Amino acid sequence: MKAHFGCRSWPIRRFGVALTPGLLIAALIGMSNAAPALAQARSEAPPAGRPAPADDQPMDTVTVEAERAKALVRKQVSAFVSAITVAPFQDTLKRWRSALCPMVAGLPRSQGEFFLEKISQFAHEAGAPLAPERCEANLAIVFTSRPEELLRAWSRRNVKLFLGAGARRITRFIDESRPVRIWYNSTLMAVDGMALGEFQDIAGGVPNNPHARASHIAVDEVRTLDAVLIVVDTGRVSGVTYDQLAGYIAMASLAELHADAPLGDAVTILGLFATPQRAPADGLSPWDKAYLRALYHTQQGETMQLQDMKSFMVRDLGAAPGPKPAASSVSQPP
Repeated sequence: MKAHFGCRSWPIRRFGVALTPGLLIAALIGMSNAAPALAQARSEAPPAGRPAPADDQPMDTVTVEAERAKALVRKQVSAFVSAITVAPFQDTLKRWRSALCPMVAGLPRSQGEFFLEKISQFAHEAGAPLAPERCEANLAIVFTSRPEELLRAWSRRNVKLFLGAGARRITRFIDESRPVRIWYNSTLMAVDGMALGEFQDIAGGVPNNPHARASHIAVDEVRTLDAVLIVVDTGRVSGVTYDQLAGYIAMASLAELHADAPLGDAVTILGLFATPQRAPADGLSPWDKAYLRALYHTQQGETMQLQDMKSFMVRDLGAAPGPKPAASSVSQPP
């Protein structure tokens, strides 16, 4: 199988990336015009002593129904965000603060370019930072028919692949039977973007923020995604389209999400493998896009960011339920 390695920054066209020894293993193992809803008020007044017909005064009913619809959407959005978001106690939500540089391995060049194009487009629309033409890959997307073998070999060659995680957690990740495996490595940094210093004691270096400020509504340090590994098991993704798979990968790589979150009736690409018949055909649903925009357009250092994201999404969606997914059809990259 031919392998394609590269990075793309939206809207930069095409460029390559140097391969690390660990990444070489991936190549080797491989792989109406309708009338307005509101009735118009009649210009003439009703005869004295006669009440106006009921359909001349619809505003109270319309207002009540509109408020009910908004309340329903707020409830749906709140449940959706709370279900999928990894929100550790007294810690910030993770997102990219350093420039994102994606790489695809294990596919022919044309297919790899397709995924790079789509993922970079989704990242750009969300507001995530993207790297310039020449960059070092920090989002590795690997397609392989033997994911367990690849991950074991890769972890032996690159001790930093799983960034000091425990052996039990690493083994569970390698052995889990998922169409797409996602591993997140994160770094703690000052909320102003500065790297943390180290305070030396008998236990060694301890992260230290020399310009921290005490606050009950904001934090001094935030979690930033430092590297994300996506491993696609090519034997388990049959039946989904390239657009859908690219959307799923983009959603999973731009935010740390619960893989088995209860999605209810939400129209989201995250249900691609559980309920593929309901997955949006174009990759990301309006709710998915609104979620990512909310993550990257609210203040990461605020303790109320999760609640702010819910309010952002309600406004972004226009307080209207998301559309039903279109019928899916197989699409192939050029």
